[in-house]
Amino acid sequence: MSAALQARIVAEFGELEALAGDWARLVASHPRSQVFHELAWQRATWAAYGDQRRLCTAVVSAGTNVVGILPLARLPEGVRFAAVPHADYCDLLCEPERAGDVLLAALVALHRHGVRRVLFQHLPPDSLLLRARDQLPQRWRRRLLVQAGDPCPTFLAAKPADFQPIVDKQSLRRHERGLQRLGPVVMLRHRDRASAERELPQFFAQHKARRVCAGDQSLFLQQRSQRFYAALLHSFDPATQLHFVQLRCGDTAVAYHFGFLRDARFTWYKPTIHVDYWDEGPGEVMIKRLMEEARDTGVVEFDFARGDEAFKRRFSNHDRPNRHLLLLAPGLRGAIESAILLLAAAVRRRPRLHALARRGRDALQQLTAACRRHGPLRVVLRLLHSAARAAVYARDEAIVFHRQARTAPQLLAERGLRLAAGRLSELAGCAVRYPEHFDGRRMQQARRRLKDGDQLQLAFVGDEVVHVAWLGQRQEIVASSEVGTQVTVPLPATATVVYDCWTPPPHRGQGVYPAVLSNLQPLAAGQELWIYCHARNVSSARGIQKAGFVLAERLGRVVWFGRFRSSWRRRPGA
Repeated sequence: MSAALQARIVAEFGELEALAGDWARLVASHPRSQVFHELAWQRATWAAYGDQRRLCTAVVSAGTNVVGILPLARLPEGVRFAAVPHADYCDLLCEPERAGDVLLAALVALHRHGVRRVLFQHLPPDSLLLRARDQLPQRWRRRLLVQAGDPCPTFLAAKPADFQPIVDKQSLRRHERGLQRLGPVVMLRHRDRASAERELPQFFAQHKARRVCAGDQSLFLQQRSQRFYAALLHSFDPATQLHFVQLRCGDTAVAYHFGFLRDARFTWYKPTIHVDYWDEGPGEVMIKRLMEEARDTGVVEFDFARGDEAFKRRFSNHDRPNRHLLLLAPGLRGAIESAILLLAAAVRRRPRLHALARRGRDALQQLTAACRRHGPLRVVLRLLHSAARAAVYARDEAIVFHRQARTAPQLLAERGLRLAAGRLSELAGCAVRYPEHFDGRRMQQARRRLKDGDQLQLAFVGDEVVHVAWLGQRQEIVASSEVGTQVTVPLPATATVVYDCWTPPPHRGQGVYPAVLSNLQPLAAGQELWIYCHARNVSSARGIQKAGFVLAERLGRVVWFGRFRSSWRRRPGA
């Protein structure tokens, strides 16, 4: 380490603000500076997360001149870059020619400050921190373990015309034509903070609906993430670096993208789409319009940033995979952790073993979540019951009802209910509120049902969904979830079957279910309505009968030792 360098640990964010001029100078000197390196990014992160972390940033000086900053913070999970969790690229900020000396001074200062272990995440291949590691003394270098990070696909353009083959892709043009048939399609950029802030709630809502339909959770379910994006609008100018756009089809915002434009480099950051327009491909149309804008404004790189999504591979021609550096604790503790990490890496290189480990991890997470929701004793009893059914004996019975067209409906208005054809976005909103019922499989199933022509009916109290019902044209009743597919009920003619009904827990026991069922008759176009449920579901059977349905059939099956099956079908009284 050069004797001329001194390092100190900054623990208050106000001290970083005082270094704004030095920070900007070091960012400008970085060979590949990023919007994530800016002090403005730190400022937005601190606004959202500052109450749950402590700053421990190393500031390195040569005399009175600041020559390096290693922006770190103590998070609940350990010491990390202060820009996480939302920064796609992080790095050491310093004069490039002094990277090794700056890093060494920073690590020594951190060690004296009691920091023994650090995870440096999201380092691009040309990172100054990776370069500096190779210049460290051996005793420090062997403590810094290099780990694989995320792929970072990007599109590099030597000239504007290089974007044209992507813009001309047949799939993009096809989706654009399909969307234009529904209305005029325009992309609008919000260049002032007021208009951008007005759109943020809709952007958040679309992202939550989109992610629940994909089977995972939106980061915007967390208020901190929403605060962070709002803080980005105040930290960056929407007219320059911040690039927040919406794609409109007629009067509807069918897609959004929240990204950045800096130094002729466009950074793809957070997209979302309106799930009711999913099949029209608004996300692809958004990419096409953004690529056209990049072509027309002299962008030389369209960086898709972290993530290995398939669509990024389709539209990129280069990859800059991130790396992580893990500073291990000194001594035996660090050696043990290093051995564990090497073993985990070996497991990941063996697909079957890795898949088995992931399934075990997922099963443990599901079990833990179930114990939190229902309590350990109830979960154990359920597991024992399921094991007995699978291994020894299982008996199931479904009961089938029909309702004649002349039966009078209950009045919904008296109960404050409104019944209407539902959209996928409305069901997704319900799924966001009740994720324990609507998993990704159910939402994908809902998309298929709507595409196949089944009807989704939703009951509302105000704007809140209080009941979900599905209707479909069928020639037979197949109660596969209840009794399998070995026994069915052939119908006299094509009829309307009601299935997969559900009432949110807060609205159960209030007569919502029978009231809705009794009002579905007009949707059957003069036909009889049919419905079925498991015989053990006593409350559903009671609600069905209150709605004027009459018992028509009983279906059942018995399974011995998981192999020997028998099925039956009986009429009432038989």
